[in-house]
Amino acid sequence: MKNYLILNFIILIIKNCLKFDISSSSISFTIILFTGIIGPLIEEFLFRGIIYGGFMTIFKEKRAFYLSILVFAIFHAEIFQIIF
Repeated sequence: MKNYLILNFIILIIKNCLKFDISSSSISFTIILFTGIIGPLIEEFLFRGIIYGGFMTIFKEKRAFYLSILVFAIFHAEIFQIIF
């Protein structure tokens, strides 16, 4: 559910800020673009670049690696996944 909200938010930003017209024919393209290309690129940049890089300045390489994995897991966890 939260992924759809984030995707809708990004689409609204593009529509309003860049004057990108999202018609019914381009919604599928926009969804594919953001969920298949831009989303994963941003995620890699965030987790491998910013978070891991930040941990590397504080901790040793091995600890930074495992902490970034933990943050990644927490970021992607749903409440029901945690319970089970």
